[in-house]
Amino acid sequence: MVRLGANLRIRIITFTLLAYCLSITGALILAQFGDGCQRRLKAVLKCSAKDIQTVVIKPYPEYGTPLVTQEVTITDHNDIEAICEALNLAKPHPPNHPQTMWQAVVELHNKTRIVSFYVTKTMDEKNGTLVYIFSHITYGWLYGVFRSDELGTTLERIVKTRRSSKPSASP
Repeated sequence: MVRLGANLRIRIITFTLLAYCLSITGALILAQFGDGCQRRLKAVLKCSAKDIQTVVIKPYPEYGTPLVTQEVTITDHNDIEAICEALNLAKPHPPNHPQTMWQAVVELHNKTRIVSFYVTKTMDEKNGTLVYIFSHITYGWLYGVFRSDELGTTLERIVKTRRSSKPSASP
């Protein structure tokens, strides 16, 4: 029978536990970036206006100025179509120290589910309007950052139109 020294036993146990932890972590990462990631990216970047019933713009004041101060629900088909077209044109983009002008969380509602993502318009031309797709709306695994200046312009137009169409309070 071979006798193992105390140090060697500790090393074997340590490496066994480390291998076990790494395999569990690897499995979790693969599960996170597997089919769920692709479904989420497709749901946002390949959305179709005929599948989307409503779009909701939500305030997100966490890191700066929110685009809206209260939820804005969009049901107009032309606006939904413009949002989907802008998302379909989004391209992968490596952000370079973006400074936020405004930000929002956008929800796409279809018949079976809601898909949310984070949008920020930056103060510079090198970043433009950025769409962040995380595993959990504004945090978690970052599935990708995409640039869509058209989306920023479209959301600003919709919000501005909504604000100007509200009746002003009379004294």
